[in-house]
Amino acid sequence: MSLALRHAVALACLAAAAAVSAQEATIEYRVSERDTLIGLSETVFIGPQAWREIARLNRLPDPNLIRPGQVLRVPARLMRMRALPVRVSSAVGEVR
Repeated sequence: MSLALRHAVALACLAAAAAVSAQEATIEYRVSERDTLIGLSETVFIGPQAWREIARLNRLPDPNLIRPGQVLRVPARLMRMRALPVRVSSAVGEVR
């Protein structure tokens, strides 16, 4: 494979990855008074390394400095999900 063809394939792969990334579902998280990226990674995000990707996606020049009220865009896949118990109090229509 020629060098030019390899470069073209690499650029096509990067463009495809960027397109997928641009379509990824994100959640807006509003920073609270005592929040830190590392602390959020341990409690709200999926793990201790998530802060790096969030800092990069939000173009944070200093990941140690986030301000209360600041809104962070967080990929939904990095949010910690947990099931919560619910009780249905009413329903309209057919229930299965």
